[in-house]
Amino acid sequence: STWQPTADNMNNVGLSLALGGREVKLLELTSAYGAFANLGLRVEPVAVLKVEDSKGKVLYEYKPVSSKRVFSEETSFLISDILSDNNSRKDVFGDVNLLQIPGRTVAVKTGTTDQKRDNWTVGFDPGNIVAGVWVGNNDNTVMAPAITSGVTGAAPIWNKIMRVALKNIPQANFKKPDKVVAVSVDAFSGGLPHENDATRTEYFLKGTEAISQGQIYKKIKISKSNGRLANDMEIKSGNYDEKEFIVLTENDPVSETGKNR
Repeated sequence: STWQPTADNMNNVGLSLALGGREVKLLELTSAYGAFANLGLRVEPVAVLKVEDSKGKVLYEYKPVSSKRVFSEETSFLISDILSDNNSRKDVFGDVNLLQIPGRTVAVKTGTTDQKRDNWTVGFDPGNIVAGVWVGNNDNTVMAPAITSGVTGAAPIWNKIMRVALKNIPQANFKKPDKVVAVSVDAFSGGLPHENDATRTEYFLKGTEAISQGQIYKKIKISKSNGRLANDMEIKSGNYDEKEFIVLTENDPVSETGKNR
């Protein structure tokens, strides 16, 4: 609702909107993540399910409404798989961290705003529970840095909530749709396996998987005389060796030299 083009919203929007820099409500953000857990179907949050009087007469009972598809099943699975991959975040959070629930598959995302004013953790299991936690000062003042990292702010609270909420719910895994395929790719470039280099398995929507080796692998002609890039004369005379290199940046306009690195 904070992204709707109302007069109030438009009066306080800035250029950071292009980067996603916009306030959101915790309930709405948590509901959005719940759509990933629900295979792309979003259900409006409901607080009151039933009201009875002292004699047990039902005065009000919530009637479920049809859900709205906002993501495809394939997109939902891919995002959930990314957010549940502990190997991808262990360099920052460690092998054992508060974004894991022992014996459970959970997908989770943390976030911190500028100057440590807000700290978020939102996560879910496959189709049962989604929980969102916000930590901050209610006057929007800066928090102490020691309590506002991705690990020390909202994550401990989220972890405790999920442990309790999932206590009596059977373990489940995210269900892979038929249109998603597992492909072995080069661990460094993400392209097709390269010679005897390390590989990893990644999920792709059918039709989007890698079909060639990564573009970082370049065969370069090296002068036999000085070991540098061969010039035109050396190439014409055959005075070069062709070797393969990993080229991370090419003709980089912001590097110190502006030349190939």
